[in-house]
Amino acid sequence: MKKVYFFLTFLCCSIVAFAQQTTIKGKVVDASNNEALPNTQVSIENTIFSVDTDAEGNFNFNAFSVPLGEQIITLEKQGYRKR
Repeated sequence: MKKVYFFLTFLCCSIVAFAQQTTIKGKVVDASNNEALPNTQVSIENTIFSVDTDAEGNFNFNAFSVPLGEQIITLEKQGYRKR
């Protein structure tokens, strides 16, 4: 299995606090060629929150009550190493 590094690029990373809620959104791309990675699982570590990226690699956690503060985002996609 080819190991390719990919990274998370936040095109618009906004963190807005409304009554203990936070919005996190961004785009997942392949670091080697900057192509969007659709159907990538994006999770917030140590929570139950997880979404899949759309066809353009975008994700959005605005529908969840994401805890305020620093969060660790993990990405998983078949054929890539977990980051």
